[in-house]
Amino acid sequence: MTEQEFDPPPQSLTRWVSLALWIWGGILAAGSYFMYTRQEVHVYDIRRPLTVLGCVALFQLFWYLLLRHRRAVLAQQAADDDEPNYPADPAEEHAEDESI
Repeated sequence: MTEQEFDPPPQSLTRWVSLALWIWGGILAAGSYFMYTRQEVHVYDIRRPLTVLGCVALFQLFWYLLLRHRRAVLAQQAADDDEPNYPADPAEEHAEDESI
């Protein structure tokens, strides 16, 4: 499969995957908040779930930036394909024919 044949996923699919990642991160954050220690004592520390949610947020930001960059590259390639490929100088066209 070449670069031009790749169709990016629809926006709705990307949003569903993003939502699933946030739900998964929320479950992990809740588990880290209500975690037992070896002494079977509850230790509620807000830093643990914030760390987990921060990692999820950094991953989501990185993923968003990659998708945004990919969309810009594909748009630029589509714009380049739409432009006519005329020579800048008509004399260049004849010069290429004579060199053959």
